[in-house]
Amino acid sequence: GQAAAQWLAEQYTAAAQAEHLQVRVELFPHARWTQDSVRVVVECALPEDQCNDEVLVLGGHIDSVTSSTAFTNAPGADDDASGSACVLEAFRVLAAEDSAWRPNRRVEFHGYAAEEAGLLGSQEIVQAFQRNATAVLAMMQLDMTGYQNGAPALIRDFTNDAVTDRIAAIGDAIGFTFINSNCGYGCSDHASWHRAGYAAAFPFEAAFNKINPAIHTVNDKIDKITAKHMEGFAQVATTWVYDLSSEI
Repeated sequence: GQAAAQWLAEQYTAAAQAEHLQVRVELFPHARWTQDSVRVVVECALPEDQCNDEVLVLGGHIDSVTSSTAFTNAPGADDDASGSACVLEAFRVLAAEDSAWRPNRRVEFHGYAAEEAGLLGSQEIVQAFQRNATAVLAMMQLDMTGYQNGAPALIRDFTNDAVTDRIAAIGDAIGFTFINSNCGYGCSDHASWHRAGYAAAFPFEAAFNKINPAIHTVNDKIDKITAKHMEGFAQVATTWVYDLSSEI
């Protein structure tokens, strides 16, 4: 709930160590439910005339549910603490005290509330982008990165081919090779961006038919997680953000 959002915001604040980066950590409120989303904004670190107007977004979701009752414990280690941890790790590396990262555009790191209720948190953030006429270069969603059941996958429906192909190339370059898969529906927050006309991609822990059977149950715990698998996603995400915010 809200305590998780506040805790995550504190982790981002603590990880923002690079003095040359202008970082703003915000809780993004929602009127219809109590949990805020988390929005971390890193401004362009170059002179204004060298900054690109298109924003880069890396996101995951911070809510968890079980399919039994509303009051059942929902640990959500894979769905989606794993993806949210990879987003945070990418930020931690890029914003470290000795970081050489100087983004040529605004980069945002998101933790969405109410994904499990129908992608509601990300929809409201996307709507805010639309109201402000904010251009977006690309968005990557990390939702479930910890359960290893074969090769990691790139979801090819409700996603942008060019952005997805770029992630595939990064994976190949670092030895974390993806296969292709489909969800069959807008299965995570990337779909909120895709439906609004933004270019989005969704790397996933395995082929969609090999999904972690413990999600949405009380058994979605850390014993189902393979840390090395998550490390691959974090490396891909960090490289993707660095590359796309460094190109002219």
